[in-house]
Amino acid sequence: MLRKFLTSLGIIVVCGLVAFLFFLYYMHETSQAPLTSLPDFAGYKAMRIEVDGQVVNVAVADTPPLQELGLGNRSGLGTNEGMLFIFPTDQEESFWMKDMHFSLDMVWISANGYIVYMVQDVSPDTYPENFTPITPARYVLEVPAGYASEHGWKVGDLVVF
Repeated sequence: MLRKFLTSLGIIVVCGLVAFLFFLYYMHETSQAPLTSLPDFAGYKAMRIEVDGQVVNVAVADTPPLQELGLGNRSGLGTNEGMLFIFPTDQEESFWMKDMHFSLDMVWISANGYIVYMVQDVSPDTYPENFTPITPARYVLEVPAGYASEHGWKVGDLVVF
């Protein structure tokens, strides 16, 4: 009787482990999905992040050439899309609207994932003005203008990578 119970328990544990591993694989695969509405982003790494419960699909700018190009010379962003700039250290990285054709919200995020500064509804007409956070940040997220306020984002919100 004990042997039958342990065998059943073992089968349940193995099935649970297999289901858990499938779940992790599925989450990894879906988080790496390409950005379909922006053919300009072919070759960029893509990932999904979550800001205050809102999922955003981002193209990752994690090298100086990609960061310099940013969203310049593009016509816009799709629904729930943005660009995530990743820097190797915390810094007060300035951004501008060089070669931009649409307005943006810029969101600076700390290394531990909290929004530390935001500038909203930045127009291409502001170029060559620089926008600099008041505190160092590891990441900068750019989304279409109005997106941050539409979703209620504020300084102190957690960003899940």
